[in-house]
Amino acid sequence: MTETKPIKQKKSGEGLELCQLLFCFASVAAISLVLLKSDTVMPAMLAATKVCLNTVIPSLFPFMVLCDVFVNSGAAEMIASVLGGIFEKIFGIGRGGAVAVLLGLVFGFPVGTKSAVSLYERGRIDKSELCHLICFCNGPSSAFLIGAVGVGLFGSRGFGVVLCAAEMLSALVIGVCARAFFSTQNSKEKKNKKPLQNATDKRGSVISIVDAVTSSAVSMLYICAFIVFFSAITGIVDDCAREFGVNSTVRALLMGFFEMTGGVRAIAGADIERIAACLLCAAAVGWSGISVHFQFISLCKDTGVGYRAYFIAKTLRAVLDLCFVAVFLWFLGDRIKFGDSAASSFMLVGEFHWIYLISLITVAAAGYGKLKTESRKLK
Repeated sequence: MTETKPIKQKKSGEGLELCQLLFCFASVAAISLVLLKSDTVMPAMLAATKVCLNTVIPSLFPFMVLCDVFVNSGAAEMIASVLGGIFEKIFGIGRGGAVAVLLGLVFGFPVGTKSAVSLYERGRIDKSELCHLICFCNGPSSAFLIGAVGVGLFGSRGFGVVLCAAEMLSALVIGVCARAFFSTQNSKEKKNKKPLQNATDKRGSVISIVDAVTSSAVSMLYICAFIVFFSAITGIVDDCAREFGVNSTVRALLMGFFEMTGGVRAIAGADIERIAACLLCAAAVGWSGISVHFQFISLCKDTGVGYRAYFIAKTLRAVLDLCFVAVFLWFLGDRIKFGDSAASSFMLVGEFHWIYLISLITVAAAGYGKLKTESRKLK
């Protein structure tokens, strides 16, 4: 027994040394490529920086701040009181998790993940519920899929609606399927679960807003940094693949693996049939790209959650998105019309969409119901 221990330690040590050696070689190779491909890296980073300043920050930052304020002010309790029971029956999560599901489906990432993390930090959900939520409330927004991808890249609002419907369906399927895995964990945690904190922030409205702005600003910095970094990576990958004679379709898939926005743009411009481009675009949207995954990790790194279930869910989501889009296109047939793409006006977040109005009406109705209940209690 005593002789086997040093052997096991030696093998594990050799494995760690091998991983460190490979990582060292990969780092040296990456630095070398950045130096050799500086003429490709610099324009890609400049373009990504412009996208961050002109599109990402104006479109995401206000939602991230308001998401924190929404949770901390107690308004999340309004949504939970109206929709919490429905989401609890469907997904097996606590009523507080309804907020993350709704915001994630409507506004996409990183708002869905940010709201789930805020709920966890406020004590509205436990760690198992957080792990469950981040498996399916972290996808592209409806405005991005319909306005930017459908209209902007494929010249088809119909395809954008199909892609949005497929993305929402895959999220719901994964959320329901994940219930079987996380329900046992939820039951174990609920036995020793402490009472949830009060939904109203006791720090005061001003301090709550200040904290929401500062924390969202840090998160926004992380997101923009990952976008710029992976834009440089995809630029190098695309340039190297082009030199080796790799066709445009494979290069587009490689770009989509690392960064979703550039990937769907490349897929739409690839020299393949339109239906094939739609299917590959659906898979890229479901996977969302390594850049988005790193953004997700930056938001969840202080919560102590594992990432294995998340990556499994994103892989399955890519497959489900592709299958759902294939079924929709097969049934709809010639009803989906494609026109000229407007790639030059492609934006990360598309137009204001009707689903935003529905979400605002839902929030207003929930608030009205809450005020009505409180008035009855006072009487």
